[in-house]
Amino acid sequence: MPHSTMIPVPADPDSLPPLEEVSGTGWTPLFKHECSFPPEIFRQVMQNLIRNPNINTNHLFRADIALDVPFNDGDTHFETEIPPRITHFKNLDLKTVMVRTMIPRNMLVDKPLDQTCLFHERIEESGEVLSLVSYLPHISSAAESPFYHPAVRGIGFLHKYCPKSKEGTISIHYSFFDLEPRSPKLERTALHLLAVVHKHGQGSAAGYVKRVQHDVILPQATVQNTYARLKAKYGKALCQGWIEVTDPTKHVFEDLAIAAFLIELWAEMYHGRSFPGFVDIGCGNGLLIHILIEEGYSGWGFDARKRKSWVTWSPKAQDNLKELVLIPFIIQRGQPSKEIINPEHRSKNTDDQEENAQSKPGTHDGIFPTGTFIISNHADELTPWTPILANESESPFLMIPCCSHALSGAKFRAPPPKNAGGVASSAFASLCAWVSNIATDCGWEVEKEMLRIPSTRNTALIGRRRTLKYEEVDVNDVIRKYGGAAGFEESSLKLYLFPSLSSKKASPSSALDTFSQPQRLNPTEEQDDSRLVSLLPFSSPFQNFLDYTNTDRNRDSSISSEFLVAHGEDTRVKRSKILKKFFVTVTFSRGKNYWCYRNSALLSRPPPLGKGDVQDKRVIKISAI
Repeated sequence: MPHSTMIPVPADPDSLPPLEEVSGTGWTPLFKHECSFPPEIFRQVMQNLIRNPNINTNHLFRADIALDVPFNDGDTHFETEIPPRITHFKNLDLKTVMVRTMIPRNMLVDKPLDQTCLFHERIEESGEVLSLVSYLPHISSAAESPFYHPAVRGIGFLHKYCPKSKEGTISIHYSFFDLEPRSPKLERTALHLLAVVHKHGQGSAAGYVKRVQHDVILPQATVQNTYARLKAKYGKALCQGWIEVTDPTKHVFEDLAIAAFLIELWAEMYHGRSFPGFVDIGCGNGLLIHILIEEGYSGWGFDARKRKSWVTWSPKAQDNLKELVLIPFIIQRGQPSKEIINPEHRSKNTDDQEENAQSKPGTHDGIFPTGTFIISNHADELTPWTPILANESESPFLMIPCCSHALSGAKFRAPPPKNAGGVASSAFASLCAWVSNIATDCGWEVEKEMLRIPSTRNTALIGRRRTLKYEEVDVNDVIRKYGGAAGFEESSLKLYLFPSLSSKKASPSSALDTFSQPQRLNPTEEQDDSRLVSLLPFSSPFQNFLDYTNTDRNRDSSISSEFLVAHGEDTRVKRSKILKKFFVTVTFSRGKNYWCYRNSALLSRPPPLGKGDVQDKRVIKISAI
């Protein structure tokens, strides 16, 4: 039977080498597991688990290493603020001494724990190799043990390996406190710890290489310490005061983690210099802006529609949240980009940036004061535009991609990267590679960081250094290279006029209720009836709304949609020339469940089917006056 399919079994003391300290204290074996990985892999795995205790429990952030040195006979003094607890075992040689401090995720509930980690080894005459790694927490009783650590005096992992047969075993041993005997809870913990070591060892032996690398740009401890401070300061109040329909535990802690990363990134970037201000394009609920402003950073943000949570933030944050649609400069003016950048757009006064950069009421052209740090957090249609806007504003940026949109604003699947080497690339990985290529072509040196946030969309792309001078980049060529921007303005205005289209998690009822209410299109003398029709979200062939309802298909709030022909033949929108009313027929369904609406009222059952009719047919009225 392959080793990877075997399960741990209770350890028989007679089948394992005795584990006994030189003082005579014996350690109790609990479980063992057959394995096929050699001693060097066992050592690598244990080093990784020591440095990353969060692999074993989500109650821990990390481990801060205070000491990592080879041991020489006679060593009694170590240069560290945390003296190690040295324990010698019979018939084993001490090779390495480490001391770590385990940092809990919630410092208000759990305390850090110092722990000595010892590496022992012995080679038998037969060639068999014995390797022992022991954890010795710096506690004197079970009552001192924090929740995330077993209430024991010591934990030992004993690896026995035969190079000839390439077979071995890995076992876990406890040193119990006198007043805390063996218990089912301690056994469950031991079983879990042993399973993790076996999994990582077998995976490494099979050639597994970790694909995701965290903490590339900033040290893990630096960001996590700031996150812990922000969480303790804001977390509880933000969750309790949350008024959006979304899950507060996800959005609050995600934005707190992003804010912590930004704060430490800015501390590095602007050390000894004044902070130039930030702008959050497509800011959504505005929570990130609220946190950053409360932390003393100047900045503002905008979105195509105002969120109900905006009024719950601090007065200063409310003053810096604007309802604007970003229509990039090159689309608004239809001129080459180099001809539209004028001195007022380069103003360094962040208080005046909205007035200076706003090209017409309700819209923004995407040109910001030089140096303004641009945040693009799940900005969807604005994500691929971020490095382009940053180039024209000569400003650094951070973007966290989410949904895939072309420069035209239409949803699309980004092509897989050319250097994938034939390996299948996910839609999200393709999107990140595609927007990175846009940034590279705009002259940015793109840095990538996998953020520690509660989201699968945790890739942050940072542009703060240049490979080309700003004036050497022709953004017109970049836009043409990546498909052009035709249709972006119309797509953005639809989101502005019909905000339900921008909601990724709207239910069928909320979407239909919104569209059943009168919508003011603000027609002008220059706009004819055809212009008004083109601004409706249900214009033929319903592609925009179809994309919306098929977003996040696997989520509970997702729905599939079938759009029906309304009012005969192939007409999707019928307009009354006198009343300027638009009528749309649409079907919502999910599995065997149907939501039936007529005149914005939920029906208890689908309407009777006539000859040639399709089930669940209803009419929604939208006023255009």
